[in-house]
Amino acid sequence: MKTPRFSVVIPTCDRHYLLEHTIRACLISEFKDFELVISDNYSGPETKQVVDCFKDDGRIKYVRTDRRLSLTEHWEFAWQRAGGDYIIMNGDDDCFSPKLLSVLDRVIRREDPQLISWNVGVYFHPDWNLDYGGNVYLFHSGHSDLLLKINIPTMILNFTRFDRSFFPEGTRMCFPRRLGEQVKTSTGMFFWPLAIDLTAPLLLLGCIDPGKYLYLDACLGFGGRSLKSNAAAYERTGNSKGDLTRAKEFYDQQGNVDLWPFHAY
Repeated sequence: MKTPRFSVVIPTCDRHYLLEHTIRACLISEFKDFELVISDNYSGPETKQVVDCFKDDGRIKYVRTDRRLSLTEHWEFAWQRAGGDYIIMNGDDDCFSPKLLSVLDRVIRREDPQLISWNVGVYFHPDWNLDYGGNVYLFHSGHSDLLLKINIPTMILNFTRFDRSFFPEGTRMCFPRRLGEQVKTSTGMFFWPLAIDLTAPLLLLGCIDPGKYLYLDACLGFGGRSLKSNAAAYERTGNSKGDLTRAKEFYDQQGNVDLWPFHAY
């Protein structure tokens, strides 16, 4: 069987009502040589029922854990089920532009990068009742549409100063599967707690050659916000505030792992 060019990996857990729309949005990609890996973290039957609605599309691969895993463990499980040459992690409430994979394929053929990232907007799902309300898409204007070669030491220095400009966050980056395997071999894991969307990119940046990290200065998708996302937990608008339940579950699932090993309490 031919190895797909890209693996788009969607870890999901009891959010079938979002997953259905995310799958549909991924499948309208202009570029067709990819697999869509749906990794189900021991959800109820509704998740499998949603995936079964797309069973006639041979690009979809469904995998399921045999027990409920922590978010970190699940993402580690999910990415290792990808069989493509290049991997993109995509949240079950996120989406990318139909043009993204075509653009990435052209960049890879021309530049042979070891890591690519891009800019995204933020979409507030209809259940969001904070800030701007639901069904709203926000994005930064003024993108240049240029392909930038990023100086990694300078970018990481800026990152330590809380400037995340050009930083390749976990759900808006594309990396070769072999590079992810190299990280895992070296460190034992690819996704490390606490902030898995930041730890994995930092590990990748430590492995790549100078000039091989490219940034697409274009808005090519969105990160989703819903009331059951971790991002909602600490939001507050007037008398309305987010639900801490999901955040508490996230911390509890980590068990006895020391989440702050280098910080004094």
